Amino acid sequence: ILQLAAYCLLVEDWTGRRPRRGLLRYDDATFEIPFDRALRREVLRTIEQMRRAARRPSVARSHDEPARCRGCGVQYACDQRLSPPDDVPDPVPRG
Repeated sequence: ILQLAAYCLLVEDWTGRRPRRGLLRYDDATFEIPFDRALRREVLRTIEQMRRAARRPSVARSHDEPARCRGCGVQYACDQRLSPPDDVPDPVPRG
């Protein structure tokens, strides 16, 4: 839902008008999500948290799930990964 809310912010910025809702479409269903003040505040707060985290020299891993590490696009460069990448030699010395 936060990704949809971020798109709503982009629409608001582009058009100067806040959308009343966004649609989440799946193969078998469509959900109408109101883009109300509370959701707008939540996505803005989340964006600010992300900006603060990006300014830190290091960001701690936010989970304990090896499968998420295996699916991550930057696992090869992460010194906190829970499993070595399958197709790239381990560049981070362990031990």
